[in-house]
Amino acid sequence: MAHQERLGVVQAYRFALDLTPRQERVVLAHAGAARVAHNWALARVRVVMDQRAAERSYGIPDGQLTPMIGWSLPALRRAWNHAKADVAPW
Repeated sequence: MAHQERLGVVQAYRFALDLTPRQERVVLAHAGAARVAHNWALARVRVVMDQRAAERSYGIPDGQLTPMIGWSLPALRRAWNHAKADVAPW
C-alpha cells in the first residue's frame, strides 16, 4: 500500500489523428527517417563493440584497443549529423 501511495496516479490519453494524405506521408517519412538514424547509430556502436571484443581475443592490451565511442544521445546525434549527408542524402 505504501508503494502505491508514493507512485501517485498516472493517467494516459489516446488520440486519433485525422491526417490528410499529405500529412500522413510526412509523418510516415519522419518515422522512417528516425528509424534509419536509430539503426545507423546501433550498427555503429555494435561495430566498435565487436571490433574491441575481437582485439581482446587477440590479446591486444586495453590501451591499444579501437577507441570507444560515446553512447549518449548528444554524442550519437553529433555523429549522425556529421554522417547523415553520406548515409541518408535525401
